[in-house]
Amino acid sequence: MRRLRVLLLLPAALGGPLAGCASYQGTAAAFECPDGELKATFYATEPGTLTVERGGRTAFLTRQAAASGARYEGGGDSFWEHQGEARVRSNYGAEQACRKKE
Repeated sequence: MRRLRVLLLLPAALGGPLAGCASYQGTAAAFECPDGELKATFYATEPGTLTVERGGRTAFLTRQAAASGARYEGGGDSFWEHQGEARVRSNYGAEQACRKKE
């Protein structure tokens, strides 16, 4: 059992996307996009992190400075949320407007 605990804590100790997070549970939100649904999970880390799941792919993004709203970027992906609407870009592709599902 002791080995298992060490393995579970190792990603945080190495400074991964969830480093500094007291628990790996984040706040999830669903968004409706022109090409389907997107699930975003926000983590209270420093800096803030976000996972975006869409079409069988998961992207890990970190919070960036923004004049308004919350903007995250990483690996060619971006997610910018403001007042229930998100501007989403995957793999340097075209930007899409997505609406938060209630």
